[in-house]
Amino acid sequence: MGDTIILKDNIDDTVALGRNIKVNGDDAIALGNSNIVSEESVVIGHNNETEGPGNVAIGDNNYIGCEDSYTIGNGNRTEGDHTYVTGENNSVTGDNNYVIGKNQIVEGDNNVVIGNNGTVRTNNSITIGEFNNPKDNSVNIGRPINI
Repeated sequence: MGDTIILKDNIDDTVALGRNIKVNGDDAIALGNSNIVSEESVVIGHNNETEGPGNVAIGDNNYIGCEDSYTIGNGNRTEGDHTYVTGENNSVTGDNNYVIGKNQIVEGDNNVVIGNNGTVRTNNSITIGEFNNPKDNSVNIGRPINI
């Protein structure tokens, strides 16, 4: 339903509700406006895009260009498989990462990153706080977090 819903040829088991939606695979769900959804993926909100199977994007202006990843929030860019991102304006290019916060840049694999304005270019690290640049296989706690 809605205006300008484009379904790739021979699409099955798909739900699209909104305007300017493009569905590129089977078993997809797109709710909202100006969304592009890939196979076996879900997008809810405005101007979200997924490019691999098994992705979920909820919010506005999110991009997932990998497989089996999730983003909740606004302006997140996820290009690592099996990655979970919550917050705003995060950029994640490594695999198997968990990111919570805002304005995080994560380029390594297997990291847990919580906080704001951090940069993680390592593997197997846990980083909590702001402005962290951890080493591989490390645990870092940055600026104090007021709770």
